[in-house]
Amino acid sequence: MLRRFWSTFLLLTWCALGTGLLAHLHNVQHEQEDRREVRLGHHGPVQHDERNCELHAQLCAPVMSQTTIIVVPTAGVLLETLQPVDQTVHVDPIRLLHACRGPPTFAAC
Repeated sequence: MLRRFWSTFLLLTWCALGTGLLAHLHNVQHEQEDRREVRLGHHGPVQHDERNCELHAQLCAPVMSQTTIIVVPTAGVLLETLQPVDQTVHVDPIRLLHACRGPPTFAAC
């Protein structure tokens, strides 16, 4: 049960990251903060992006670097080519003796 919970939780978190749901919810949080600041009269709305918000920077960062995307398939192809090839040849035996006594018979249906 616990293993299924964690796998489901990680799957939903990954989907929320991939679809942009977390970024949308974070932008809604910034809008609420900006409305509260304007209502209190401190300052006007601020442009929130990667420069002034650490979570924006993490949400916009790539999951894997470009070199990782190139190296992983290349390593897979390299490992596949380096595996030993089965060198045994399978030969079916040749039958030299045939049972050929009398005419062929067919089973009645």
